[in-house]
Amino acid sequence: MSQLDELLSINKMLVEDQPQYRRDSGSFPKDVVNQRKLMRSLMNVRYPRMIPQKLLEAQDVYLSKELKPGDVLLLKDGVYPKNLNLRNLHKTEEAQELRRIF
Repeated sequence: MSQLDELLSINKMLVEDQPQYRRDSGSFPKDVVNQRKLMRSLMNVRYPRMIPQKLLEAQDVYLSKELKPGDVLLLKDGVYPKNLNLRNLHKTEEAQELRRIF
């Protein structure tokens, strides 16, 4: 399945879960960039409640493909340097320290 097909499928499920956005979602062009924006928008406005398992799995598969090495920082046992700067983490000494620890 192509990236666009995955996004269209996820967005269809998100709209089915939130029918009040059906009309607005139809105005987004059918390309990867705009469908990704639509997905993010629909995910952001969704009220907290149980999510259909099929939608959760589809989102997980899609978003997992977008991860690059180094995009995820796992902190074991709450160990992290003091004054951890999350905004510019990749540029800081803390980042090197975290790489050394993990």
